[in-house]
Amino acid sequence: MTFNDEQTLAVEHPLDQPACLIAGAGSGKTHTLTGRVLWLADHGVPLKRVCVLTFTNKAAGELKERIGNSDGRIGTIHSLALSAIRKNPIGFGLQAKVTPLDDYDQIEMFKKIIGREDSDIKPWDVRDKISYHRARAVGFAVDYTNEVHQEALKRHSGYHAMTKDEHEIWQTYEKEKTKNSVVDFDDMVHLCVRRGRQDEKWRAAVQRMFDHVLMDEAQDTNPVQWEFVNMLLSPTNMNLYVVGDMSQSIYGFSGAVPELLKEYSEGWRGVVPALYKIVRNHRSGKNIVNLANSIQTKMTQTIPLRMESYRGEQGFDGDTRIMQADTPRDIARNIASEIHRDNLLKTRPFKYKDNAILVRSGRSQIRDIEAELVAHHIPYIVRGGRSLLQTEEVRDVLSYLRVAVNPKDFTALVRSSQVPKRGVGEKSLEKIREAANQVTGGDLINYLSINRTDKLSLYVELVARVVAAKDDPFKAIDVIMAGTRYQDYIREKYKKEREKVEMKLENLDRLAEMIRNIQTFTPGITTEDIVFQLTMHDTIDPKDEAGKVVVSTIHASKGLEWPRVYMTNLYEGSLPHQFSMGSESEIEEERRLFYVGDTRARDVLKLCIPDKIQKGPNIQTVRPSRFLEEIGIG
Repeated sequence: MTFNDEQTLAVEHPLDQPACLIAGAGSGKTHTLTGRVLWLADHGVPLKRVCVLTFTNKAAGELKERIGNSDGRIGTIHSLALSAIRKNPIGFGLQAKVTPLDDYDQIEMFKKIIGREDSDIKPWDVRDKISYHRARAVGFAVDYTNEVHQEALKRHSGYHAMTKDEHEIWQTYEKEKTKNSVVDFDDMVHLCVRRGRQDEKWRAAVQRMFDHVLMDEAQDTNPVQWEFVNMLLSPTNMNLYVVGDMSQSIYGFSGAVPELLKEYSEGWRGVVPALYKIVRNHRSGKNIVNLANSIQTKMTQTIPLRMESYRGEQGFDGDTRIMQADTPRDIARNIASEIHRDNLLKTRPFKYKDNAILVRSGRSQIRDIEAELVAHHIPYIVRGGRSLLQTEEVRDVLSYLRVAVNPKDFTALVRSSQVPKRGVGEKSLEKIREAANQVTGGDLINYLSINRTDKLSLYVELVARVVAAKDDPFKAIDVIMAGTRYQDYIREKYKKEREKVEMKLENLDRLAEMIRNIQTFTPGITTEDIVFQLTMHDTIDPKDEAGKVVVSTIHASKGLEWPRVYMTNLYEGSLPHQFSMGSESEIEEERRLFYVGDTRARDVLKLCIPDKIQKGPNIQTVRPSRFLEEIGIG
């Protein structure tokens, strides 16, 4: 492996001294961390005595692959904690057999508890609140005191403050976990920390496992995780090697405390760790790096790191531009038009896969972009949010369109015939398919028209009306909505979840808007064409060199890069977000989001600013993001 001068210093840090490595965006952090582990091995440290803690399983897998040896302990903090618990669950106050509770099962448990209480509390909301407080060292429901509650009311517009009913659900949830002998992800670290505090013999045994501990992404660590990491090292073991960058800490909303990294850099166990910085950005052009540096100079809580552009040294400046338009939808249209135009050029400066469109928050911002990409026939994927075309309600409606244009589509028949439910199960439908294959060449609707059943007669009539309207996709959607009374179906199905009903009805409106937009862009388009266009995103050839445009939240983009990045909706209330403007620490995290989005771009960064937004039935003028003004833009 080869390293530049600053990476070499970090790799060859002397033994028996703590170290803090501040690694800027695109500076080769993983490369340096890999080099450090291999350097330890070359200097007589057995890899099984080295513990490397990563933020994600993906990062752990990448490190294992690069190191090429599975003897070391490389994984997430949660995986290390779970392995300790599995060795002796009874020692942690658990039953002899214990299993982990994943996110899906956790939500299902909350749903059952809430259902028994006949409450309208949303399982995701109470789960997120509990997880936030547990990240901030509130281990169990009994630890959620009035003082904690008052502090929660001050942060993030009080989002994490728990109601009396939510706190009771938390208490019941803990009892359910005990009864079922399961632990969730937060339990894993808390149980280890609690035992480490109380069981001196066990703590000493843990501290004999490793000679060196290396921790990646330290800026995203919460207090409980930090205590766990410290517990791995005996009081006389100074071999803690911490890697991070406060400027890229964007998980405070879920409990991370980036100040822990700064505190460590200034002193740990009576010693000031050696501070290394790798500042040469190998990813972005000079102008993009300079913009990132300007953002960082406005940060109030950070470890200063002025990046240098390696590509700039090679003569590549990169490009930063402003894109302004009347509304976010207009900006989305301009982005889609530009990507579409570039893809038509023979030289193809940017293929589809070279583009990322980054948003601050998921639902509505992604929907605007998605509608325009579909209208322009541009394939895309969504990260960190849910694609409109993947939602239950849109897939329900599209299943009717699919069976109308292809009466042999059994999958579409199964789905559409259950909306609303008609008392016909999949086994019965399988028999119908077998008979249709013999009688009508597989035409399911024709077979059902000939062989009428009471349960499916209204369904067949509805499909026939959709077929009659197939030359007008918008009319076909209207026929489906009216024939199924779909809005009423959704209201009844989710009658205890008012916000979910509103979201799903909004998605249906957006589907109709999307189809109107496609018809405007492509006059004369048929329902069959629409079905093909709306499903092409799932069927595009993976070998297609053009690939797909990525639509992503900034949070989900961390660690990734693209030649061209569009950062959208840079206005007050979006970035910074309206729910993260209650304190300077919240504004600071929003500023770091801006920084992270900027540093995803390699060649071109476009900052997109609307003049107005739709607020309910009204149009509202908005002010450009304060972060633009801070760096002299806007």
